[in-house]
Amino acid sequence: MSRPSDPSNAARLRSTWARFPELSRRAYYTPIKHQHFVQFYSDFDTVLETIAWVAAEALQHGGSVIMMPLAAHLGAIERSVSGNGLDIGELRESGRYAAIDAASMLTRIMKGISLDAAKFRESVGAAITAARDRSINGDVVVFEEMLEGQSALGYQHDANALEALWNGIGAGEQFTLFCAYRMRNLASNDELDNLLEICAQHSLVVPAES
Repeated sequence: MSRPSDPSNAARLRSTWARFPELSRRAYYTPIKHQHFVQFYSDFDTVLETIAWVAAEALQHGGSVIMMPLAAHLGAIERSVSGNGLDIGELRESGRYAAIDAASMLTRIMKGISLDAAKFRESVGAAITAARDRSINGDVVVFEEMLEGQSALGYQHDANALEALWNGIGAGEQFTLFCAYRMRNLASNDELDNLLEICAQHSLVVPAES
């Protein structure tokens, strides 16, 4: 079981985030330049702003977007994307926008209590292929927070396993992947010791808000 957090965690986090330079949003996403980036957060509103910008950029340039958020976040995400002058209903009908509940997708890719690589390739791969088929420019952007609805127990181990699966499918598929993790699920000493393992699985890291 993870040990509770202590006051030294704030200093350790500052030291961790100092490894990653501040980036403009343009570094997060450029059409057809595929990235796998992660944003850590305490307040989801900070992630929401980034999601809306990335999704709008992709859709306005002819790409497709797949959202795999928590059900509680979907409404705010779609309102924010629509606020950029996009018609979510029209895009959904065209097949260039799809929303898949994170908890539902997580259930599909599990075998017992473990993530299953074959189920992941089947479910996630099918969603990406469908999105690419409808994309005007061949670009696909995915946002996911599949682990956010589960218990924090074992969260960091599951996060590394899930990111490895994403990188595995990314070796044969070209797409931009945007992951998001709440810091409260990485707040214990044990998990902070391994935070860089999650960071290392991404091409870009956006530190949590200070």
